Amino acid sequence: MPQTRLADVLGRSCQRSRGRLPTGENHQVSIAIGKPFRGGVIGGVGPVAGDYGALAIDSKSGRGVAGGDIAAVDTLASFGKTAMAAVGIDAATIGTAITSGQVIGPALA
Repeated sequence: MPQTRLADVLGRSCQRSRGRLPTGENHQVSIAIGKPFRGGVIGGVGPVAGDYGALAIDSKSGRGVAGGDIAAVDTLASFGKTAMAAVGIDAATIGTAITSGQVIGPALA
């Protein structure tokens, strides 16, 4: 059985109907481990344009929801901002380094 590489999974569509993962850009996965992070899942997957993909995130709860205040397209930037906040980088520097997304408070311990 061929091994699946991380690069084969990220940035692909979740569509089931074709029996394989066609190319697409409607989800991303990030993992954070360590004391600055709270255990759990942030965001979620749901129906998106006849497929499945990343939902927007509610920044207050961290849940994936339709119409959340962090758009699905901003989830990677938000992960970057959250990781920077977790290691103690100040808000002004974070805002300058990453101009979209926002820190996801529920992900922080």
